Amino acid sequence: MIRQIAGLAAAAALAFFPIASAQAPELIAALKDGSGKRVLVTAHRAAHDVHPENSMAAIERAIEIGVDVIEIDTRLTKDGVVVLMHDDSVDRTTDGKGKVKELTFAEIRKLRLKGADGKLTDQRVPTLIEAMRAMKGKVLVDLDLKTGDLEPILSRVIETDMLDQALFFNGNYAFLEKFRAIAPVIAFPRAHSTEQAATASAQLKPEAIHIDDGFNTDATHKAAMASDSRLWINALGDPDKLVAAGKAKEGIDPLLAHGASMIQTDHPAAVIAYLKSIGRR
Repeated sequence: MIRQIAGLAAAAALAFFPIASAQAPELIAALKDGSGKRVLVTAHRAAHDVHPENSMAAIERAIEIGVDVIEIDTRLTKDGVVVLMHDDSVDRTTDGKGKVKELTFAEIRKLRLKGADGKLTDQRVPTLIEAMRAMKGKVLVDLDLKTGDLEPILSRVIETDMLDQALFFNGNYAFLEKFRAIAPVIAFPRAHSTEQAATASAQLKPEAIHIDDGFNTDATHKAAMASDSRLWINALGDPDKLVAAGKAKEGIDPLLAHGASMIQTDHPAAVIAYLKSIGRR
C-alpha cells in the first residue's frame, strides 16, 4: 500500500496545486497557529443538523455558515467509485438496502438520502470528487477513511488539487510518518491518553492532535504545545445536546477550559455563534 501511495505522491510532487480563493491559505495558516486564539470549528458529516449527512446540501450549508473544516466519510462502491457514506450499508441514510461495497455506483446514485428527521429528500449520495470540488479553496477537509484502500482516496484528492487542504486522520503513527514522508499531507494523529498525545507531539509534530474528554487536561495541552500543535476535541454527545438546547456556554466552555482549540460538532452554526460571542472567532 505504501508503495502504491508513493507512486501517486511522486506524480503529485510534479504538479502545481492551485487554490481557488484566499480562504484556504488563511485556514491553513490558522491550523498551523498552535496558540489557539481562534477556535476552529469542524462540521461533523457536514451541516447535517439541517441537511442529510454527507450530502452536497450539507457541505454547501457548512461552507455558508463559515466552518473551518468539514468532516466527511469515504467508502468504495463495488465498481471502485469513492462515495460519501458513514455506515457500511446504505440502509440508515437512504431509501435503499445493501452494503456499499456490494452495490455499484449506478445503483447507489438512484437512492435518495434521508434527513435528520428520517424523511426522504431530493439529495443523492455524492462522490468524493464532487464533494472536493465543492470545497476547493473554501474549507479544510477531514477525511474519515472508512476503507483500508487508501490509494483511490489519495488519487481523487490529487485529481482535485486538494492535497494541501486535506487532513489525513489515523491512529497509526508509523503509518502517518511514512505517509507524510512521501506526500505533503497534513498528518492528524489520534491519541487515547496524555502519554500518547506527548508521543504524537514529539514524533510527528502535527498541526493538531485528536483527544477525548477523559484526558482534556492542562498536562495534555502542555504536551501538545511542545510542538505547537492544536488539540482537537469533539462536542459530539452531551456537549452538543446542551448546545442544541440553547446552553452553548455549558456545553462548550468545559471543552475549551484546558487549551483545546478545535471543536468538532453536529451543530456548527450554534457553536460558531457562541464562539463569536466570547471573542474566540
